[in-house]
Amino acid sequence: SRTQPSPAEPHTADQEKLFPIVEDDKLGYINASGEVVIQPRFRAVGWYSSSEGRFFEGLAAVQDLEGEWKYIDTRGETVITLNDRFGFASPFSDGLAPVYD
Repeated sequence: SRTQPSPAEPHTADQEKLFPIVEDDKLGYINASGEVVIQPRFRAVGWYSSSEGRFFEGLAAVQDLEGEWKYIDTRGETVITLNDRFGFASPFSDGLAPVYD
């Protein structure tokens, strides 16, 4: 079964709105038509409520099932992988994104 985590506000990603979804305890994204754009395959999307699942500057912070944080683009392709020393990844702003250990 597929559910949307709250808050269920749409997130602008490039010219498309993407919505986080949960399917079998994995997170992914659908578009406004309900089509799966990024298959559910993440443990977490975003890491604090004000940025939950949002794409900033075309990238979203996600945590894979092995616990590694990375940034994906609106197609779900990995753009940046953080090494396992970092415990959190935050959104991009003006080309930079703070990460935390």
